[in-house]
Amino acid sequence: MYLSFDQRDDPDTTIDHSTSVKKVTSNHPGVLAEIERAGFLHIMKLGYIQLDHYLITALVDRWRPETSTFHFPVGEMTITLGDVAVLLGLPIEGNAVAYGEVAYDYMQLCHDLLGLDPPPEQTRGNEFVEVMWYRRQLSHDIPADATEAQIQQRARAIILHIIVSRLMCDHTKTRVDLKWLPYIADLGECGK
Repeated sequence: MYLSFDQRDDPDTTIDHSTSVKKVTSNHPGVLAEIERAGFLHIMKLGYIQLDHYLITALVDRWRPETSTFHFPVGEMTITLGDVAVLLGLPIEGNAVAYGEVAYDYMQLCHDLLGLDPPPEQTRGNEFVEVMWYRRQLSHDIPADATEAQIQQRARAIILHIIVSRLMCDHTKTRVDLKWLPYIADLGECGK
């Protein structure tokens, strides 16, 4: 399914990278515990971040790509991985995440890891699902007596949404990229 030009700005059909994580969440204590174990609870709780466009413009004007630094009257400054870790609360020590071209059946992973079976009209190839469909699947919390498998599936679904809406944003804002599923298969390893 492709969206018309008018639908691309509709908040229900696109991912608004600044606010969408708040729309997909859970109050189930088991789900929150799994998200915390995977290291994503802090970023899930981040609220709306109001961007200062004038500040960003000023920083862009002072950026020097040849040295990867900002040039200020008092000296040079750069953003380090440690700065990102402090701001987002994500671990920077542990196993590296390396994305490579590996052939997965992402629809099968979607079924196994998230408990979701997207209909063909809500997919784009084997690797993407429509964000509208995805949000509808996550719009209701799981029952209080959910099984451990259901709890982990919901935690993975929320973490995937955090990844595609906050960390690795898709420029179209209309699809959920399933290529991140193999990285969140084991929530304990994910936190490392």
